[in-house]
Amino acid sequence: MFRVSLRTLVAHKVRLVLTALAVVIGVAFLVGTQIFSDTLRATFNDLLGRTSKNLSVVVRAKTDFSANDFASAGTRPLVPESMVAKVAAVPGVAAAVGSVSGLDTLVTVDGRPIVPKTFGPPTLAVSWTPSNFGSLEFVAGHGPTGPGEVAIDKAAADRFHLHVGDPVVVQTQHQPMRMRIVGIVTVGASSNLAGAVLSVFDLATAQQVVGKPGYVNEIDVQARPGISQEELARRIQAALPANLEAVTAKKVTQETTAAISKGLGFFNTFLLVFAGIALFVGLFIIVNTFTMLVAQRTRELALLRAVGASRAQVVGAVLIEAAVVGAVAATIGIGFGVLVALGVHGLLSAVGVGLPANSLVITGKTVVAGYLVGILVTVLAAIAPALRASRISPVAAMRDTVALPERSLRARSIIGAAGIVIGTALIASGAGRSGGQAAALVGVGAMLVLVGAWFASAWAGRPIIHVLSAPLVAVVGVTARLARLNAIRNPRRTAATAGALMIGLALVSALSVLTASTKASIASLVDRNLGADYVLVSDGYGFSPDVAARAAATPGVAAVAETRAGAAIIKGRTAPIAGVSPNIGSMIAIQMTSGSLDALQAGELLVSQTQAGRIGVTVGDRVPIEYGDGFKGSIRVGGIYENNNLLANGGVGYLITMSLFAQHYDVQRDVIAYVEAKPGQQDAVAAALTKQLRLYPQIHVQSQAEYKKSILTQVNQIVGLIIGLLGVALVVAILGIVNTLALSVYERVREIGLLRAVGMTRRHIRTMVEQEALIIGVFGALLGVVLGTLFGLALVATSGNQIDHVVVPVGQLISYLIVAGILGLLAAVWPAWQAGRRSILAAIATE
Repeated sequence: MFRVSLRTLVAHKVRLVLTALAVVIGVAFLVGTQIFSDTLRATFNDLLGRTSKNLSVVVRAKTDFSANDFASAGTRPLVPESMVAKVAAVPGVAAAVGSVSGLDTLVTVDGRPIVPKTFGPPTLAVSWTPSNFGSLEFVAGHGPTGPGEVAIDKAAADRFHLHVGDPVVVQTQHQPMRMRIVGIVTVGASSNLAGAVLSVFDLATAQQVVGKPGYVNEIDVQARPGISQEELARRIQAALPANLEAVTAKKVTQETTAAISKGLGFFNTFLLVFAGIALFVGLFIIVNTFTMLVAQRTRELALLRAVGASRAQVVGAVLIEAAVVGAVAATIGIGFGVLVALGVHGLLSAVGVGLPANSLVITGKTVVAGYLVGILVTVLAAIAPALRASRISPVAAMRDTVALPERSLRARSIIGAAGIVIGTALIASGAGRSGGQAAALVGVGAMLVLVGAWFASAWAGRPIIHVLSAPLVAVVGVTARLARLNAIRNPRRTAATAGALMIGLALVSALSVLTASTKASIASLVDRNLGADYVLVSDGYGFSPDVAARAAATPGVAAVAETRAGAAIIKGRTAPIAGVSPNIGSMIAIQMTSGSLDALQAGELLVSQTQAGRIGVTVGDRVPIEYGDGFKGSIRVGGIYENNNLLANGGVGYLITMSLFAQHYDVQRDVIAYVEAKPGQQDAVAAALTKQLRLYPQIHVQSQAEYKKSILTQVNQIVGLIIGLLGVALVVAILGIVNTLALSVYERVREIGLLRAVGMTRRHIRTMVEQEALIIGVFGALLGVVLGTLFGLALVATSGNQIDHVVVPVGQLISYLIVAGILGLLAAVWPAWQAGRRSILAAIATE
């Protein structure tokens, strides 16, 4: 039976290719994501190994903030510089160096800010001393040794055409500083820093630029020969005060690696989701394909039964074919997965997130996973058709016509109805709540509804297709009527073909509704709540408070309000917290549900409704809090306000006054500033602000309309990427239509020959096949658009009033239907050509 299966596959190579295409795409995304993830992990591990060259122990402040928590990234108290000498005196220490790091921005003399190509990578600033034993290597010039000197990374120097001796301006936490480039640096011989820009200063200058005089972020320690990291860490710990800790370089590397892996986790999950979608859509196509292949080979399978093959052997023969197809598809998919990994690498490089060059890491685990998924998905999809094939009676081989026994659609309809009912109940349950769990309920419910709709569409497809195709039949006539009959003659096949397209367009439609509602809500939020005339935002991660000071001194400016962001541990939960100016209420409309906005001035905490419910507090309660500098205490809740996504340029759940923030956070950088113009001087203020802030070219002076547009542009970019990846599912769905029509044409060769014999021309045959594809495409698209719209509305309902404007983009959804029809026609080009090219006599003679 194994040889019979192989011979059957070899005899029908086209079937093999068409069946394998859907699996190839899914496996390619799965394998490509894993290769990219493994390569990135290996690259950063290698880079971390080189950056910690000769590093044995790190002395740093203790903190309750997790190094892997995004909300608290970089939150750790500073270490007194006086501890460097005390650490250096510990027996076994070969060298101890204070290290300062933070964020800054460099500006060229012609006013160009030296920033990454895209938002994401930071502009890093670090300290350097001649005794450093890290991985900084100067490929030109020398290291900075005094004030007014800076070194920059080679990638930034090349991109901005900078050389040793060129002057630059350094944006600090305070006033801008004019400096001269004295060196071009690489990190561990690599000039590629994942898109980040690096500037290097001597220790004292680094403390002025991004740190605090008299303090360092950590102390890097090198051990003497023969002293282990663990032993040296124990010795140093014994000499430290209780608020400091000595940890081995191995542990620091592990923490950094874990943080990088967690940061990349979302991106990897993002790609894996689309791999899953492609495989899920492909599952429908494989089921459909094997059902048709079994139907076309009923005489062959009946003959096998007649010569002694058992039902189990027939099932095994079909599953062997499926396993071979899956193995071939997995092999091709693994090859394409390498291209996917290279494509993701190139995409990130194109947007400025350049990664260190390294050969791709293809592990045995990745290859095995690719084969397992490819073979397993194909075999699972072929089980039902294989069982149907085993029911063919041996006597059927003696008949003139052989067909698989048709089963009632009742069971399918019951399963479909159950899936739709249960899924709808979950969606309704999720839509009545808010948060991640509610969205998850909607997601699971949507999946059940989609599967249920696929099952039920075999029964409901006939009346729906009759209605959908009625205008086409009325206009075109006979060929459209035949196309409609072909579409409904095998409802299971049509349901499977349309189901793939339905899933893809359901996801796209849901995202379109969610996006349109989000954009409308953002626009309304800005219009309702932004009282400032202008907003100051930066290309980088925040900017010096000097910007707000200069803006306040600009002629025509009535008031300026600042916002700074950090992290705090409140009632045991790490969360973003913002320090705001006392007049923030005049710039952003903050709606208080209880308490008073004036409580800020009294040094009290304001909490959003969502966070108040999450931690269970009301006005008047005192809550424990730990600030960024490690200070632990308690603070009174002075008010609860409605959720507001404008606060801190993206929404924040806790507010404190600016003076309290400055007291407990070492880094003072504004994330956004608001400007109110004097009456009648709004137009003149924009030009005056631009002139006043010429030393800060990375700062953008935006009106309300420009600020709103910039936010919506960011939303469009994210959505565009998601829809682009969802397009993979649509490609698989279109391949499914090609596959179905090609096999359907092969199945109906004799029938097509008879149609030619009674007068239909080649053009009529081609038109009939194209119209059949059009009908199936629009049928699947309509189901997808309707269901996707409902899913999108349910997701909007889970936002907890964050999205308060419900918008259904009717024009966009109609365009999806039109595009689906066009894609259906394009998918029919090759099958239609195949149908029309056969000679009449050869077609009629086909058994």
